[in-house]
Amino acid sequence: MDTITHTLFGLGIYNGMNKEEMSRKTKYALLFTTIGASQIPDIDVISQLWDTAGQYQMWHRGITHSIFLVPIWALLFSLINRFIFGIKGMLSFFAALISVFIHNTSDLFNAWGTGYLEPFSSVRITLGTIPIVDFVIWFIFLMTFIITKVYPKENHISSFVSVGL
Repeated sequence: MDTITHTLFGLGIYNGMNKEEMSRKTKYALLFTTIGASQIPDIDVISQLWDTAGQYQMWHRGITHSIFLVPIWALLFSLINRFIFGIKGMLSFFAALISVFIHNTSDLFNAWGTGYLEPFSSVRITLGTIPIVDFVIWFIFLMTFIITKVYPKENHISSFVSVGL
């Protein structure tokens, strides 16, 4: 998937959190965490900088997309929150955990596949059901954003039911 879609997933996770009793600093830390953790598996794109043999696609979506690295990425963001933002507790860890998990798992659905089980398997897993850039997902997020602006204080599911959608 593309960077925009992964960012939208991170924003969706952040917006799904109850932030009523959180400090401004905690909200910033969680926003950083959900967006950053939704992007971190794609850090392997830097391999393009030293790739003289044209093997970039062999590196991309490799071990950084492994399901086994998900808790490691989450721990990294939890430590960043602790030492940079001063945020303690497990909320940032779980926010990062779900964000990275969604990134890695959603990339299984595109045609390129991922090293989901690396380093224990070198097989690229792909379901090949969605394109790299998915305008349908963008449209779903856009509609959700519009609905939350039109019905800001409503129970959105009951709003759909009441209008027959």
